[in-house]
Amino acid sequence: ILMGISITQVTIQLTMTKEQSLTLILQLMNNIIFHTNVLPNKLIKEIKTYVQDTVQDKRWQTSYHWPEFIRRTPYIPILSLDQNLSIYNQVRKIFSKLFPPSKKFGMQVNYYRWPPHSYIPMHDDGHRVAAATIYLNKEWDPNWGGLFLYKREEDPQVNTFFHSYNCCVINNNQILHGTSAVTSEAQDRETVQVFWY
Repeated sequence: ILMGISITQVTIQLTMTKEQSLTLILQLMNNIIFHTNVLPNKLIKEIKTYVQDTVQDKRWQTSYHWPEFIRRTPYIPILSLDQNLSIYNQVRKIFSKLFPPSKKFGMQVNYYRWPPHSYIPMHDDGHRVAAATIYLNKEWDPNWGGLFLYKREEDPQVNTFFHSYNCCVINNNQILHGTSAVTSEAQDRETVQVFWY
């Protein structure tokens, strides 16, 4: 059994297009998957060292280029981790085991630093096949906000996921999701964002 889906089901999906396969697998899992202890500590340290080493670098971007309906927030500093092949290849290998359908897709890996008052309004990832968020703050008070919000189609209410250090949420491109605002007393919220296309 592979995360609640038998190997025969996954094998059957391989005859579909890559996007249909991943969408169907995630739908069978209610469009969202949660995992804990995703990255080895050595890799988290490598990511944080790379982030520190590039603080003054022109490789940093912001959320300024995001679609206008999402850009209702202070700009979020973003560092692509794709250029660091050691980090990229380790993340690729982890997700190929954690979420095998991802092996068939292109992948983009970014580090986000969410300052106070930043958030993401509810949206789907229709322009991507799927996405994952890995949380890197060792301590996070729920009163600081920054919570993952999601709404299943059949569910009238918005659900929340209180993240912990090194946990991950994977969602497909159909589930509505967002992030509550990070409060003014919070430290910056740190995440690794993975997108499949």
